[in-house]
Amino acid sequence: MTWIVLTNASSGATRNSGTNGDLCTLLDWALPQAGWAIEYTAANARVYRAASGNRLRVNVRHDSAISGAAQRCFVRGCESASSATAITDPFPLASQVVDANSNWLVSTTASTVDRPFIICLNETFFYYFSQVGSVANEWSMGFFGDAPAEYSGDSWNTVCAVRANASNTAVSTNGIGQPTSCGFTVGPTGQIFFARDVTGAIKSSQSSIGGFSSTSVAMGQLTAGNAARAGYQNKIYRTHVGVNDYASITGTASTLALISRAWLPNLWQPLHLGRGAVSDVDTFTDTAYNPAASFRMLSCNGATTTGPCCIIEETDTWVAP
Repeated sequence: MTWIVLTNASSGATRNSGTNGDLCTLLDWALPQAGWAIEYTAANARVYRAASGNRLRVNVRHDSAISGAAQRCFVRGCESASSATAITDPFPLASQVVDANSNWLVSTTASTVDRPFIICLNETFFYYFSQVGSVANEWSMGFFGDAPAEYSGDSWNTVCAVRANASNTAVSTNGIGQPTSCGFTVGPTGQIFFARDVTGAIKSSQSSIGGFSSTSVAMGQLTAGNAARAGYQNKIYRTHVGVNDYASITGTASTLALISRAWLPNLWQPLHLGRGAVSDVDTFTDTAYNPAASFRMLSCNGATTTGPCCIIEETDTWVAP
C-alpha cells in the first residue's frame, strides 16, 4: 500500500484552522488521494470510508454545535452510517466518551489562523497531526483505520483515537488519553478504541498504546532514558508502537485482553527522555534499517526538550514486527 505524506505545502492543501467545517474540507482533499470515499456529506459533517481492508467508517463533524467549540472537531469511528450525522455501532460509544470530548484538536483559537498540519495515510489508515498553537513543538495527534493485526483472523482491528477531553488548551491536554500525557500516551487508560475485541463480541473495546513501565506515562518520555542523540553513539533509538486491547468497554481488562493486539503503522516510540537537541519536525535517516527510509520527530510540549515526542516514518518502508 502506498504511504502518502501531506502538509500545508502540498498542492491543493486547504486551510487547517479553528473554524467550523475547515477540517472536513481539508480531509475532503486529503483522504481521496489514498482512495478513501466521502460516503456522506452535510454542512460541517462527513462520513469517510477506507478504500480497502475492513472498510469501516469515521464520522468527522467540525461543528461547534456538537464539539462545543470550533477549535475541536468531533470524531467517532463507526461500523456503518445512513447519513453524515447518523451512525451505527460507533467507537467510542457515547457512554465511554461524550460528544464534546470525542474530538481532535485543530487549533487553540477559534479563528481562521492556518495551523501547520501533517496528514499521513494509505488506503486503510491515516494520522492527523496539527500544530495547534502559536508556539512551535505543540503537535496534537489523532488517527483512524486498520492497525496491522498481530493475530491472523482478527477482522475487527480498526482503531479510532480521540482526546477524551473538552479543553482547547495546547500541551498538557492536546492529545490522546490521560490529560497530562501531552498527546502521545502509553497508558494506562489511553483513549483509543477498537471497533470490537478480537472475538467480535465486545463492541468499542477500549485500548491504549503499549508502554514499558508504570512510570513511563507518555511516548518519548522514558523516565530513566537519555535525550535523543545524547546517549550511546548519539543515535535516536526507537521501537514499534503496539496497541493493547482491554477486551472491555472500560479501562479494566477482561480475560480476553491482549498486549499489542495490533501495531500503529509508520509510528515509532522514541526510547528517550524527550527530543533533546533534535529540533521539532527535523527529519533523519537510518541506513542500517533501510537506506530509503526517512523519519520525522514531532514533539508536543512547546520549548521543553524532555517532553513527550513521537517519530513518524514518512516513507513507504515500515513493516510490522
